[in-house]
Amino acid sequence: MEKHRTEFNKAYISNFAKGLMKKYYYIAIVAVLVIAIVGGYFALYSHKNFNAGNSQASAAFNNSSGPIQTIVIQASRWQYTPDTITVKEGTRVHLIINNTDFGHGIAIPQLGVFGMDSADFVAGQPGTYQFRCPTYCGAGHRDMVGSLVITA
Repeated sequence: MEKHRTEFNKAYISNFAKGLMKKYYYIAIVAVLVIAIVGGYFALYSHKNFNAGNSQASAAFNNSSGPIQTIVIQASRWQYTPDTITVKEGTRVHLIINNTDFGHGIAIPQLGVFGMDSADFVAGQPGTYQFRCPTYCGAGHRDMVGSLVITA
């Protein structure tokens, strides 16, 4: 009788463990799907507000006169080329961002400049300003930075 009870307990525990593992397997699959859907949503739609935030910088660009300096930046996985841009104070700047692998964009919060494919602004106060990728682009996203140098 004792042997039968031990075998029953082993079978019960084995079936219980299998059921529990199966349950956690399904929970893991659902969690991965939710993360993928949310991440995809932000990757596709997070840039919409960046161009709206650029309206003040664009207004200054449109309301000023003078020549426009067009600068083309290559944006690829975790780097900008060139990673340092130098312009003179008061210059109207038209940045074009060529994305080679993802919709990276550019953000220079101190100047109110945000854009995905391009950004327009007038170079203000002389100094060095950091620009970043505004859209999460993978493991090296935090390292995707560059410098804008405004000279007098």
